Amino acid sequence: MRDYVRAHAYVDGFNLLQGVRKNSGPRFVNVRTLATIVSQQAENVKMWLGMRCAVGRVCYYDTEPDAEHAENAETVQYLDALDRLPDCHVRRGFLRHASKSPRRQQKGVDVLLAVDMLEDAHRGLMDVAMLFSGDGDFAPVVEAVGQYGPRVVVIAYSESLANELRLVADVTVELDKLGITVPELKLV
Repeated sequence: MRDYVRAHAYVDGFNLLQGVRKNSGPRFVNVRTLATIVSQQAENVKMWLGMRCAVGRVCYYDTEPDAEHAENAETVQYLDALDRLPDCHVRRGFLRHASKSPRRQQKGVDVLLAVDMLEDAHRGLMDVAMLFSGDGDFAPVVEAVGQYGPRVVVIAYSESLANELRLVADVTVELDKLGITVPELKLV
């Protein structure tokens, strides 16, 4: 019998970084360290789990930025740096031009995250899924994961935490109310 629960973290990169920047956090976040801090510092998580939470795999989901823009070079470095962290994996969607718009839109990222989370739950690879996103589009996958047994902790900033997620998550953690410093990942 283990004296800990196994957790995997699933990070919606765009959603998390948007919240971090709005709250004067670092430009680049060490998501592995952040997942560990949340699992250890969030009182509602500790009380709810009743035992130590060991964060295993951390998956970060985002798109590969356009290489042709110089300001994106640091973002590429960031994604590469995340990929080098222990048991941290970067999963990339793609960019596509929206109809009637010159802007390119992120595609495939949310689906990648949902599929990975559901497959890991189905395989019994975790006891707890930590979802770093406030996007209400994830509510159906949070419900589905729970049917396989793992509990789901949703971690987001208050202003971006959709009510749909609050209703289906086992526990929610509002990063802006946690009283922690979001860890920075230094690029080398």
